[in-house]
This record gives sequence, structure tokens and C-alpha cells, in this order.
Amino acid sequence: MLNKRTVEIEFLDEIVVETNGVREAYRILDTFTNKERLKKLVIIGKLTEITKDARLLIVEENKQRQEKIIAEAILVNSFAQKLSANFYILFLKNIYPIQFFTDRLKAELWLMEY
Repeated sequence: MLNKRTVEIEFLDEIVVETNGVREAYRILDTFTNKERLKKLVIIGKLTEITKDARLLIVEENKQRQEKIIAEAILVNSFAQKLSANFYILFLKNIYPIQFFTDRLKAELWLMEY
């Protein structure tokens, strides 16, 4: 946790994230945060991929939690991750503030605005 209202979610390097991993991550997040309203810094590991089904599940999970998400910053490491992040943001940009970054400090500063 970065601070009392911001949680950091980090995906390891060189893995493929599938739906079962997404479900487990949200179960842990809900337990850890007690489902409180928060900001999220999501860090996608180097050479990490998120399957299409997992991306769609993440969108649905976040839509269900939209009242609990203040803002979300996504830290990406590659062009492919930027494309995936853009796809993801399209579904959520009108629900809560969300943006991707390649620089962690910029992502953290952006989250502080909320």
C-alpha cells in the first residue's frame, strides 16, 4: 500500500495473467482493503501479458467496484502493454479517472490529484 488511500497492485515480470489469477487478485484486494474506497496504482511487469479474457474480467470487476475506485494509474513497460491499456481504458474512462504511464513518479503524482 502506497498510503492509506492508495493500493499498489504489481504483476510479476514475464508472466501471462489469466482469469483465475484475476479472480484471486480481486479476492485478495477486497480482503486487504476491506472494500474501502481507494486509488489504485497497477504495475504491469516487464514482458507480462494479460489474456483477452482476463482483460475483460478486469473491466467487469472494476465496473462492479466503481463506487470504491477513486482513480487508477497503470504503469506499463512496452508498446504492447500500452495498446492493452488503451483498450482497457476505453471501457472505464467515463466511470472514474484512469490513465496509463511509463513513468512511476508521474503516475504517483497524477494519483495525488484525486
